[in-house]
Amino acid sequence: MKKRQLIDRYKKSAIFRKSILGSMIIGLTIVFLVFYHFRGQDKINQQSCFAGKNIVSVGDSIFAYNQGDTSISYHLSKLSGAICYNCAFGGAMLSDEGEIPNYISFPHIADCICKQDFSDIEQYVDSLEGVPEYFTASTIPLLKKIDFDTIDILTVEYGTNDYNAGKRIDNEVDKYDTETVCGALRYGIKELNQRYPGLDIIVITPIWRYYANGVQCDSDRGGVV
Repeated sequence: MKKRQLIDRYKKSAIFRKSILGSMIIGLTIVFLVFYHFRGQDKINQQSCFAGKNIVSVGDSIFAYNQGDTSISYHLSKLSGAICYNCAFGGAMLSDEGEIPNYISFPHIADCICKQDFSDIEQYVDSLEGVPEYFTASTIPLLKKIDFDTIDILTVEYGTNDYNAGKRIDNEVDKYDTETVCGALRYGIKELNQRYPGLDIIVITPIWRYYANGVQCDSDRGGVV
């Protein structure tokens, strides 16, 4: 059932992702252009403070849906001069799902990055049916190839699937409860900071979502932003 939900989340949000991808890329472009305009930079990709930095992005289909030269990571690299790796999985959540491990959730991704061992993710994805081809063709091989001791920045972008699944925001009793959104984020950042103290972590907050009349998700209605 849980495996089926992962596939459903990926397919269900396809229209929604397409509608926001363009605006996200435009937003990134504006941020970099304005920032470097006021710094008096003529060649963004050559004189950027990010030039030559290694950036890994983990997250859901907002990053993962488009691959190659249509991806957010590609445009980020072109604008900043950084070396960007798109390591996101469509349908992934920030939080865990409970009894059945979800090895593409942020806490498990963080654990695998700390160990630099992604065999759990590989086995998990192999057990699923109908996952996008890039899961096994590019994302997992890329994760296995990266030396995370050389990574300067990690961007963490999740949340839309947590909202869609009705996940709890926090647990006042256990601040590292990975079945909650805040607990999963705290846990992953804590583990990564301990293993890679020089790593800068940038959290990209979830995009806006809503349910019409408390029943119909925005992605079912054409992806209203």
